Amino acid sequence: KDVKDIPIPPGQSFTYSWKVTTEDGPTQADPRCLTRFYYSSIDPVRDMASGLIGPLLICFKKSMDQRGNQVDNTRLVLFSVFDENRSWYLEENIRRFCTDADYVDTQDPQFYASNVMHTINGYVSDTLPGLVMAQQQRVRWHLLNMGSTEDIHSVHFHGQLFSVRTSQEYRMGVYNLYPGVFGTVEMWPSHAGIWRVECKVGEH
Repeated sequence: KDVKDIPIPPGQSFTYSWKVTTEDGPTQADPRCLTRFYYSSIDPVRDMASGLIGPLLICFKKSMDQRGNQVDNTRLVLFSVFDENRSWYLEENIRRFCTDADYVDTQDPQFYASNVMHTINGYVSDTLPGLVMAQQQRVRWHLLNMGSTEDIHSVHFHGQLFSVRTSQEYRMGVYNLYPGVFGTVEMWPSHAGIWRVECKVGEH
């Protein structure tokens, strides 16, 4: 049986190890680190709806210190719409948090809509903790979007510009993230203050 198909029981842990080949890593035309992700393959839809997803970075060795930490300031941001109606925790949450749990109709359209969460790093609305940076300090933003075909995000950094490295370097203010797409942008924050990072798609 393939090790990736072996479930890890609640409260237990398992360490995965693998070799990253040169072909998996960044090229000279790429940023120092490439953005990838991990997820569970047991039941991907329900597992991701329960929050079991996160980023992986594949980096040039020279971008790491002796302890394997990033030399540059790094921010990882996951834009996703979590449908908690598909979560493993739906029934438990109903029992714990609904006053009349026995009368909850999970097929009710309003109930269903209330469990569809537009999030950044799992936080909704304006609850995302501050992403603090120093002025004129290089920051690498690793952006991820995992979702359905409707999950298109237009990421806007208010008050700041960033650059995207390909064969050339482009300075931008908005980065489009399509489903299953990961991106890395570099920023040198020039304007001090409190700024928003948000998705420009209306309902998000």
